[in-house]
Amino acid sequence: DAVEEPKSPVKPADNTYTYTFKAWDKEVASVSGNDTYTATYEATYIDYTVVFKNYDGTVLSSKTYHYGDTVEEPSTPTKPADNACTYEFNGWSKGVTTVVDNIEYVAQYKATFIDYTVIFKNYDGTILSSTIYHFGDAIAEPTKPTKPSDNTYNYVFSGWNKTITTCTGNTEYEAMFSAQYIEYYVVFKNYDDSEISRRSYHYGDMIEEPDEPTKPEDLVGTYQFTGWDKEIVACTRNMTYKATYSTIYKEYKVEFRDYDGTILQSDTYHYGDTVFIPQKPTRASDEKYDYVFSGWDKEVVPCNGNAVYTAAYDETYIEYTIVFKNYDGTVLSSKTYHYGDTVVEPSTPTKPADSTYTYTFKEWNQKVTSVSGNITYTATYSFAEVKDSRNESLSDGAIAGIATGSAAAVGLGGFSLFWFVIKKKRFSDLFKGFKKK
Repeated sequence: DAVEEPKSPVKPADNTYTYTFKAWDKEVASVSGNDTYTATYEATYIDYTVVFKNYDGTVLSSKTYHYGDTVEEPSTPTKPADNACTYEFNGWSKGVTTVVDNIEYVAQYKATFIDYTVIFKNYDGTILSSTIYHFGDAIAEPTKPTKPSDNTYNYVFSGWNKTITTCTGNTEYEAMFSAQYIEYYVVFKNYDDSEISRRSYHYGDMIEEPDEPTKPEDLVGTYQFTGWDKEIVACTRNMTYKATYSTIYKEYKVEFRDYDGTILQSDTYHYGDTVFIPQKPTRASDEKYDYVFSGWDKEVVPCNGNAVYTAAYDETYIEYTIVFKNYDGTVLSSKTYHYGDTVVEPSTPTKPADSTYTYTFKEWNQKVTSVSGNITYTATYSFAEVKDSRNESLSDGAIAGIATGSAAAVGLGGFSLFWFVIKKKRFSDLFKGFKKK
C-alpha cells in the first residue's frame, strides 16, 4: 500500500535554533513491511539582539548574537551635566551575561549635585551673605540691608536688583535703595531763645535770613542788633542762628553810708557787677551804748540799680555803777544802772553821836539825778552840840577871845594844850565860835 505521510511535523525551537521540517530520514515508499520514518529538520540559528542604550534611550549599540555568545559592551557612555548635577557612568541597568535572549542594557549614572553660590551684596559691593545652594533650592534672603544717610538723602531698602527665584545657578543679588531727601531745619532765635523763624531746607540750599530782630531795653542797658552768632552759609545740617547785640550800658550809683548818713563810699557800676564792700565802719560809743558793726541794712548783692546801703550796729548797754557811801567811806549800796535810769537811794544812813555832837542825815554831797555816768554819793550830816556844864558859862565870843589870846600868849602849842586837852574841844567848835563872832 502507499504510505500516507502525516502532516509536516514540527520541532519546537530551543534557545539556540528554530527548526523547519526538512524531510523524512528516508524516502517514503509503499509498504513492504514495518517501517519507521523519522522526521529530520533543518536548524536555523535564532538571532538575539542585544541593545545598549544610553540614559535617554539613544542606542549605543545593537548587535545580533546567538545563544550563549559573549556580549561585547560598547565604549563607556556619558551623560552631560545638567543644571542640577554632573553624572558619572555607574554601570548598566542589569548585569551583562552571555546571550540568552533579546535584551536591552541601559546605562546607569551616579549623580553629583552641582554647588551654586548665591551672593547678596549691598549697594557698595559689600557681601551681605554668600551661601551654597543646589539647583531648585529655595533661596533665603539675608536681613534687610541698610545704607547710611549722606548729607542729602536718607535711604530706604526697596528690594533686590532682580526677582529672587529658586536656585538656577551662580547668582548675585544687589540691594536697591530709594533715596528720600533729608529735611534740615534752620532756626533763627532771638537773644532769649524765642524763635524768630523756622524753615526746612535741603542740603546745599541757600539760607534766607529773617527780618532784623530787636531786643528791648532793660536794667542793663539798651541794645543794638549786630548780626548772628555765626556766618550764614548754605545749608549743611540742622542749624541754629542766634541774634547778637551790642550793649550800651546804664550806669548805677551804689553808696555805702554810715548810720548818720555820712557817705563812706560811692561808686558807679553796671547792672550785674559785683559791688565792692568798704571796710567795716565804726561808731563811737555814746552815754548809753557801745556800738559794734553788725552789717548793712540789706544784703549786698550784684548791682541791680541805684542803691544805698546803710551801716547797722548792735547796741550794747553801757553799765554804770552808782555807789552810796557813808561819812566814813562805808559803802551803803553799789548798783549797776544804764544811762538815764532813775537812781534808787539806799535807806537813810546814820552817823553815831560822839561826846560833843549828835548827827542827823542831811543830804548827799551832790544832787541825786538820773544816771549819766559812774558816780559816788557820800552822806552828809547836820550836828547838834551835846550840852556840857563846864562850858555853859562861856559864850561863843569868849571862846573866840580865849583862843585868840591863848594863841598870842603861849603860841599854838599852848593853845592846843588848852583847847584840845583841858577843854576837850574840836576844831569845829573853834571855827563855830569864830563864825558866830
